[in-house]
Amino acid sequence: MWRACCFKRRGFRPKKKTLSIRESETRTYKQDKNGTFVFNGVDVGLPKKTASIRTIPLSEEACRILELIITTNKANHQYDAGYLFVYNNRRIQTAAILKKIYSLCDALGYEKRSTHKIRKTVLSIALDTSLKNDIADISAIRLFAGHVDEGTLLKSYTFSTRKEEMQSLVNTALDW
Repeated sequence: MWRACCFKRRGFRPKKKTLSIRESETRTYKQDKNGTFVFNGVDVGLPKKTASIRTIPLSEEACRILELIITTNKANHQYDAGYLFVYNNRRIQTAAILKKIYSLCDALGYEKRSTHKIRKTVLSIALDTSLKNDIADISAIRLFAGHVDEGTLLKSYTFSTRKEEMQSLVNTALDW
């Protein structure tokens, strides 16, 4: 199964600068008579873990963009059970958003980045920033990510964003 967050308008609180995540999209598969798994559709419902139900902080710019999306949806009479990302009065599925991100990367000449890679980058930068500023609040980043334990965050969702800094430290250490 493959899961992704579903964002609803009613979960967006511009004055508090937060977005509540209460649902996830799950791609389901069934096994055919040959034993091959084939796509069986998309379900939206509660996430598999309660830690995935959370409220995340937003930047001023993120709030501005979400308010623009809501205004545009209203102006174009787009609505589907309060979802933020809507086209032809239907919620846009995660696969369509991913396809759009890929086409934008191609158009800009960037290496393709999936929503999962973007998520990993955000979490890695948050962790590195907190460590750099002696905050080191891994638990807060874990909650932001919707993970049950810190091990999942550290093992599967973060990478070093300080490669150049580390190279400089190694060079300095070896140049004595």
